[in-house]
Amino acid sequence: QPLDADLTTLAASITTFGHSLVDDADNTAARTTLGLGTAAVKDTGISGNNVPLLDGANTWSAFTTYTGNVTIQKANSVLRLAATSGNASMYISAVSAASASFRLGFWDGVTHVERWLVGKDNVAETGSNVGSNFAIYRYSDAGGFLAYLMTADRADGSVNWRGGSYSDAVT
Repeated sequence: QPLDADLTTLAASITTFGHSLVDDADNTAARTTLGLGTAAVKDTGISGNNVPLLDGANTWSAFTTYTGNVTIQKANSVLRLAATSGNASMYISAVSAASASFRLGFWDGVTHVERWLVGKDNVAETGSNVGSNFAIYRYSDAGGFLAYLMTADRADGSVNWRGGSYSDAVT
């Protein structure tokens, strides 16, 4: 049978990469040629062992670790911990160092500057329950630190309020 001129022209226009894909024996070989990983054979979905759909809510069945910052940005946003049984807990961890602190901040929604911070101060832990005291900090309209509103000493339980103090220490 004579060669078809159109097919000969078409075959000549296929790139080397195209030839390598066409001559793959099966779909596994084609995925390798294309450089696709294991996600190429995963189902998409919102829970379980699926590649998550990023345009809706997802259910995660195990711990998830993020190595970058996480932002929730929407009107009336909520971060909710809902235990299906037992307790709901949230932990904020910081490296163990004298200058390390961890805080929950409240920002102005327009200028994104701090108004309040609640959390651990940066007093080093030196033994005998010293350091890592609890504090509430207040900030100016420009986001500058104004003062501590309250501090609680971890070692002796004393609570100091700006302008006064309370202690449960026995005298």
